[in-house]
Amino acid sequence: MADPTFAVELGNVSMLLEKPITRDPKKLLPANKVLEIARSANDFAFNLFTHHFLCKVDPMQPENMQLLPVMISTIAYDWIAESENVSTDDYKAALF
Repeated sequence: MADPTFAVELGNVSMLLEKPITRDPKKLLPANKVLEIARSANDFAFNLFTHHFLCKVDPMQPENMQLLPVMISTIAYDWIAESENVSTDDYKAALF
């Protein structure tokens, strides 16, 4: 079993790497628009994952299960870029 302290530190480092470029706060998306986009993106990602990918994931292989959040997050970010025409950096900046 992996050391939980290491997992927390790895999570902290990844958060620092994901921090978006600081932008002018006046140009950020409004909070209600960010929530609307996030809900729609999550709905799309979970629906796509449930109907097309879940049957292909072997739950007996734990390393496969660890990739699920990354896969769902990637699907959601792709949907945001295509459907809402919002760049990943702009979306992340609004979230931060």
